[in-house]
Amino acid sequence: MLFINDLPDVFIDAVTLKLYADDVKLYCNIKTSSLDTAADLQEQLDKLATWAEIWQLPISYSKCCVLSLGRHHSRPVRLFTMNDHSILPVEQAVDLGVTVDREMKFSLHIANICRKAHKRAHLIIRCVHSKNIRSLVASYKVYVRPILKYSSVSWNPYLIKDIKALESVQRRLTKRFPGMGKLTYYQRLSIL
Repeated sequence: MLFINDLPDVFIDAVTLKLYADDVKLYCNIKTSSLDTAADLQEQLDKLATWAEIWQLPISYSKCCVLSLGRHHSRPVRLFTMNDHSILPVEQAVDLGVTVDREMKFSLHIANICRKAHKRAHLIIRCVHSKNIRSLVASYKVYVRPILKYSSVSWNPYLIKDIKALESVQRRLTKRFPGMGKLTYYQRLSIL
């Protein structure tokens, strides 16, 4: 807090700044027809680099990127730099554990967390030697469900395919519980 307290005072109103722990995000609305806003953003990036140099806080340039949001922007208006390091444009970026793509659809994020949750669910079946249903359900709630729910308020799925992908983790795991293989999914849910 001591180091970054004055950071918001460095920037102009045209650029929005978000801080979380040691992460800094700068963003603004850039229209493809106007390069003035892009120049303003570059000026603010230069101010950030100067501020970091004064406070002796190194910037991890390999973690810096430019993500253009919206359907009409295939790439940034210009190439941005900080201290002679190019900030590369990307199609998606991970922010606090959530993969954000250009169109804010979060399908890639959902696919990633489903893959991770399926692996964790498989480990529950392999590693939990007790085949007690209550223990298996408790293991699911502790080890798998938090992966599926992390920051779900921000990436709330609305596409049917994403909802089905998330539901498939629970559907597949409950089918592998002892005595549940021949029951329908809804019967398994009512029992569990």
